[in-house]
Amino acid sequence: MHLRVLRHTTLLILIVLVAIGGAKFHAAAQDDALPDTIVYTFPDHFPEGIAWDEAGQRFLLGSLTGGPILAVTDDGTATPFVEFDTPRPSIGLEVDAARNRLLVVFSDPGIFTDPTSKGVAMLGAYDLETGDEIWLADLAYQFEEEQHFANDVVVHRETGIAYVTDSLVGAIYFVNPDGGTGTWYYDDALKGAPGANGIEILPEAYGWGDLVIANMSTQTLYLVGLVPPGDNRLLLRPVEIDGGATQIGGDGLIFDEHGVLTVVGRYSDASGYTGFGVVQLTSDDEWVTATTVASAQLSKQASTAALRDGAAYVIYPEFIALNTGQSVDEFTIERVELVELEIAPMETAEPEN
Repeated sequence: MHLRVLRHTTLLILIVLVAIGGAKFHAAAQDDALPDTIVYTFPDHFPEGIAWDEAGQRFLLGSLTGGPILAVTDDGTATPFVEFDTPRPSIGLEVDAARNRLLVVFSDPGIFTDPTSKGVAMLGAYDLETGDEIWLADLAYQFEEEQHFANDVVVHRETGIAYVTDSLVGAIYFVNPDGGTGTWYYDDALKGAPGANGIEILPEAYGWGDLVIANMSTQTLYLVGLVPPGDNRLLLRPVEIDGGATQIGGDGLIFDEHGVLTVVGRYSDASGYTGFGVVQLTSDDEWVTATTVASAQLSKQASTAALRDGAAYVIYPEFIALNTGQSVDEFTIERVELVELEIAPMETAEPEN
């Protein structure tokens, strides 16, 4: 394992003390007022990232083909929200409601078919009301000799610092609220094609808290301590799921307010199922281990999910059509009906008299 931490700008630090406690599973209430399916028309948009904008009551979706960031309402109306002069493929999206901005990860999917390309790694910030660009931060300069594919982003609610995964480098970058950047963490265990993908922050983490990162290629979830660079507690460790019986190639990760982690991707479990789906996990030991509490199988590949009033909505990018050069006019946002799993209580020995 090779580890190095770089700092190219002053990292804004705010220590937030949060009570420690094991997450309890809370099933999402089935609100019949929410739509089951939203279909929007925007030819060859091929969305990979999705975010729910609570204030605007709309979904925001990126485009693998470099099209605009779209705002999509429940009736399927799709309106360009952020437009670009030249195509700019977008991957992960994150609404930072506290700062009234949308964070967008930009990359070039062509990196996976062009071994000579160095790829792209950028993060942009956009006004959540107007769509105006606030700043655009280049991340690829930090590993100039490496190929890059920036993938997903999460923002710390208190500090406003964003963390971005780079699937090919195996790095996690940080971006300050003013757009200043640096490398938070780097490890060969996060490499792959793609490697480090979905990223989240534990909502009830202690002290500095933890980042949860999915390596899609190795089907492993990792924790990285969210501590100042150089601190000897900055360690990466895998999360064992269902006693090792479940492996998840997490594409998208999202926590709810109760500490339940929703994972979208390809997974296999003890039942023998292997395929695309959505899994919800909880942990009572600070994510040393995790347990599946609900799941749903999908007939085709979804990339990630957005939580809306407790309900999980996935987006289908239509990867097969994209990779085979087919045109697609309509794209689907679908509410996932998760099936709660019955977890048998642990047997305890009767005390001897």
